[in-house]
Amino acid sequence: MNHFEQSSAYADCSQESLTTISMQRCWRWLGIVIRQEDGFITKIALHWTLQGKCRQDRPKMTWQRTVESEMKIWNHNWGTIEKLARDRQK
Repeated sequence: MNHFEQSSAYADCSQESLTTISMQRCWRWLGIVIRQEDGFITKIALHWTLQGKCRQDRPKMTWQRTVESEMKIWNHNWGTIEKLARDRQK
């Protein structure tokens, strides 16, 4: 049986990995939320921090923490992300 690496399979089929597609969709949605007006609940929830403690069985990694860790990897902060979302090419 012939085995080959996933990266070569993606290159042969000219497709991206599912993690890349998922990350692109996440960042695209983030741009949509940032461009919304201030009264929308999704924009309010973007910078929402919970008061108190979560239950013990709840995951510690939230969507906001995931976005912030990816921003650190790319050397961005919320200000630059908001500026990029507003200055997008149409």
